[in-house]
Amino acid sequence: MADEDQDQEVIKRKPGRPPKQDQLPANFTVEDVMMMMREMSQASDERMLKLVQEMRKPTEAEQKKIDNEKALLERRRENRRREMIAEEKARTDAQKVCPHKKKARNGSFVSAWGGQVNSDGYWYPLCTSCQLVGPEVKAPQEWITGGVNATDPEHPIWTSLDLKTLYEWQRRSGGPKPRVKPPKLYDEVSA
Repeated sequence: MADEDQDQEVIKRKPGRPPKQDQLPANFTVEDVMMMMREMSQASDERMLKLVQEMRKPTEAEQKKIDNEKALLERRRENRRREMIAEEKARTDAQKVCPHKKKARNGSFVSAWGGQVNSDGYWYPLCTSCQLVGPEVKAPQEWITGGVNATDPEHPIWTSLDLKTLYEWQRRSGGPKPRVKPPKLYDEVSA
């Protein structure tokens, strides 16, 4: 009997082959094998991830190059921001001193305001000298059909047109264009 127990315990296996089902211990199930395989796979994935992360790390020279490129981009961004601020300041300064007039062919000064009536029925005057957008004015029917001729030197209104006059026209034409209220957000409605 003791010889039989020893014979069962010493089972020779060929390398690389899984043991046969009858050679597994009695409490060892297929679910146990699957769990062990998952654990081994997960451990292998973690090792692989660590390896890939190490491989992706830049060398010292590459990291220095990356840092230099980031610093260069940041300097360029800061310089561009300063340029934009300076351009905007120059534009607003030019708008403050602009007479919104230009010299006509006959030598007289006429309004530099231009623009056209949009499909919403409002004229958005634009100074062609300083690019200032004036207040929107509800366009009369003659402007809608015939256009806005703000550079006519023969017409006395256009020769003296300034921002004050435009705001007066806006007031007399019914005030500024009514703005569409933004829709209420879900949080505002439920609150």
